Amino acid sequence: MAELRLENVRYRYGKKSRWILTGCNAVCEEGTVTSIRGRSGSGKSTLLHLIAGFDIATEGKVIWNGKDLERKGLTEYRRKEAGIISQSFLLFPTRTVLENVCYPLELKKEKKEEAQKKAIECLEAVGLSQELYHRLPGRLSGGEQQRVAIARCMAGEYPLIVADEPTGSLDEENAQAVMNLLKKVASERNTIIVMVTHDSEMAEQADVKLRLVNGQLQEV
Repeated sequence: MAELRLENVRYRYGKKSRWILTGCNAVCEEGTVTSIRGRSGSGKSTLLHLIAGFDIATEGKVIWNGKDLERKGLTEYRRKEAGIISQSFLLFPTRTVLENVCYPLELKKEKKEEAQKKAIECLEAVGLSQELYHRLPGRLSGGEQQRVAIARCMAGEYPLIVADEPTGSLDEENAQAVMNLLKKVASERNTIIVMVTHDSEMAEQADVKLRLVNGQLQEV
């Protein structure tokens, strides 16, 4: 059973700089969506970067399935365990929709035919029509691009999805559709989703609701 655990996580950028995170504790279990809110500059993005494996805590532990994240293992962790969703979508602009979703399968050295079959299944699951599969991301709406990003995480079968303002650049209707999709992925695929958002309405729909205050996480 997948589990993400934060134990007294503290972080600062240098020995003489101020502490951004002063002791974060949380447990995220599979099949759940956790939302994290906080003021601008409170350290939300920093915390998400630690969870996503882009850096390690200055003090304390980020524990994935019982093992501490260590710098030497971060590349493998990001490749196999943690999928990323962002408000800027992070799609490859010169790859088609289908090629974007195939990307994590290419990293796993899957055969092209099998990779495309899985990618199409994921695109169908997020509700994208076939006519969009061979378009470049720049020719899609924001809501469609975010669906592609979610489909790519689904194709990669990441047990953890880290979402940075996933509805931030979307209108209300598309934002709700993406939120519904994230909840569906979590429940049906036993995925852990950790989401930073400014949108209180989206945050309230999460299974676990946290707020980052003075460098520490508080349950709402």
